Amino acid sequence: MNKKMLITGASRGIGKAIALHFAKRGYELVLVSRSEEELKSVALQCKSLGTKAYYLLADFSDITKLKEVLEDIQKTFPSITNLVLNAGISTSLTFEDNTLENIQRELDINYIAPLTIIKEYIPTLKKAGGGNIICISSFGAIVPFPGNSSYAASKAALYSLCTSLKMELEPYNIHVGCVLPGSTKTEMTKEFHETPFVPFDDPSEIAQCVEDSINKKEAVVIPGILYNAAAFTYKLFPKPVDFLMTLAAKVVLPKLKK
Repeated sequence: MNKKMLITGASRGIGKAIALHFAKRGYELVLVSRSEEELKSVALQCKSLGTKAYYLLADFSDITKLKEVLEDIQKTFPSITNLVLNAGISTSLTFEDNTLENIQRELDINYIAPLTIIKEYIPTLKKAGGGNIICISSFGAIVPFPGNSSYAASKAALYSLCTSLKMELEPYNIHVGCVLPGSTKTEMTKEFHETPFVPFDDPSEIAQCVEDSINKKEAVVIPGILYNAAAFTYKLFPKPVDFLMTLAAKVVLPKLKK
């Protein structure tokens, strides 16, 4: 099996956990993010685990420049067949308080950027005889959680893209998987408040879900028993789940307390 992997948003949080997880499993890594100091640190940590790790800088909100970075990656590392598309942002604002500029940037980074990477890499993966594309979406893509609607919308678009692409690309031995984390302990959620009803997963759990999707060829992976139960219950009883999520959001998200 080809053990060369591209990971976006690898400088911190979930992306960093994914990088360290696969470094331990002997993958050669190409790490991409916009924070050089943090990204370099992660690459060094991966190397200390006995693998090769390289890093490149990219602004995922600038699609033109992102394409240039992708061209460099494909020329320098032509045999990558595993993509983990994790880079994402949340404005952490209610829809009313948000701006159209913020929402557009959120959409560019969370949806247009991974879409662009996948589009650029499909010919490469077909030529290689197959590969894996794993996208990090969000639990909010399938179960509503008030206070983060534009973020959820961008991640829902990514989720829909992945589930449809899985069927399109299966004939070419290309697996497309989507991981839907709930609340996770990262820099992006440091202002949120954990409750027993909305537990915060560790980023290492998300990394394991990425490996599970690759090994088991699972289309959708939701970390945690509680989040899986909530997703199942929402299909059957959406209104009670909406009510509970509204209550939980007021505890978890400080901006909804007012």
